[in-house]
Amino acid sequence: NKAKFDIRKRDYSIMVEGHMDLIMSHQAGFTNTVAVSGTALSDDTKAGEVVTNLGLLTRLSNNIILAFDSDEAGFKASGRNAKIALTIGMDVKVAKMPAGDDPADIILRNPEDWKNIIKDSKHVIDFSLETLLDKKLDPRKLGREIQTVVLPYVASLRSSIDQGHFLSKISKSAGIKEDALWDE
Repeated sequence: NKAKFDIRKRDYSIMVEGHMDLIMSHQAGFTNTVAVSGTALSDDTKAGEVVTNLGLLTRLSNNIILAFDSDEAGFKASGRNAKIALTIGMDVKVAKMPAGDDPADIILRNPEDWKNIIKDSKHVIDFSLETLLDKKLDPRKLGREIQTVVLPYVASLRSSIDQGHFLSKISKSAGIKEDALWDE
């Protein structure tokens, strides 16, 4: 309830994992930040619970930045929540955290770094594609990784226009024929 006004005003919310991340983000001036409880990110989470929580946010803004910890659990939680958010029509960005850091650590060191991380957040599809391209995989392995990691996000998009936009971008960036991507 403390973030409602600023989510509406700024037209986006920032979702973090923990309570300390939330408190530090608010203290750094990002009062449009909300937190999920640790249990909401476990593998036992019911998808309906996540949809309900994200649905509440959509009443305030359809734009969300996921700023979860840079560990494996945070990465998986970002992926699960991003897919669900895309299916309910949200525009989802991901904030790239330095390895081994969480938002509270970053803000404690330098609040200006947190501001830049949020400013530089990227659409979840762009973020995932760039992460895979940075791995310098051979073309066939890259194609398989795109198929399993990136294309599920594209499939979650409600808009055919958005799907076409991202498939064209993936095609150009990865050197995969757009028809093949549509087939997948």
